[in-house]
Amino acid sequence: MMAAMATGESISFDKVASIYDATRGGLERGRRFASALAAASGPDPVIEIGIGTGAIALPFRELTDRTVVGVDLSPAMLVSAHERLGSVVAVADVARLPYRDRSVGTVVACWVLHLVGDPIAVLTECRRVLAPGGRLLVISARGEVEPDDIEPFTIDLHDAIRGRFDVHERLVPAAADAGLRLVSEQLTEAATWMESPADLIERMEQRQWGALIDLEPDRYAEIVQPVVDGLRTLPDPDRKRGRTGRNPLFVFAAD
Repeated sequence: MMAAMATGESISFDKVASIYDATRGGLERGRRFASALAAASGPDPVIEIGIGTGAIALPFRELTDRTVVGVDLSPAMLVSAHERLGSVVAVADVARLPYRDRSVGTVVACWVLHLVGDPIAVLTECRRVLAPGGRLLVISARGEVEPDDIEPFTIDLHDAIRGRFDVHERLVPAAADAGLRLVSEQLTEAATWMESPADLIERMEQRQWGALIDLEPDRYAEIVQPVVDGLRTLPDPDRKRGRTGRNPLFVFAAD
């Protein structure tokens, strides 16, 4: 069962900007996502909300020869994005986009809607800037990981802490209310990586994931510590396992 949705402050990744690409797949993830996004994208111009380090926008540009402009809440993340993309990125709140009504052909939102304080407002803002026939492309941060011995000991921490928005049962009805029609829902190309229980424990203890960055100690003890304790019971916790996962891609149309 999913936690109740919580609204509040959007999460800035300033504190983890220096390790973001290394802990989220970097350009390898970007290339995998860019391929799926290119096939589903609408007209120009293309903007990416929560563009982060530009790790998706750069491969998208290289694959399609299309310019991607973008905004992000975190100035530290945009340092890398500027190095990769040039002066087409800016600091902005994705609930108040610096674009005119009906002026955008494609809006890309990868691993971002679960981090914003008011996802309904963000969807409404995406609809405002999209031209008729435009597309909103959402890649959910909630991956579908193939069963292994780690999976039974983990939970969706973001959902438990803040309430996860970027899942079908919440995202699709809210998008419809904002005037965005679901065109398709699919899974991205599979990613494979090596990971041990000890790796996951380290990431949690170092607060590397968005919902953990500013989590209060008492809530960490209540929600996260049991997951850490469970992972520690696995045999060979330092042994890396081959893991495989995919992410849902939702394509919405602005009619």
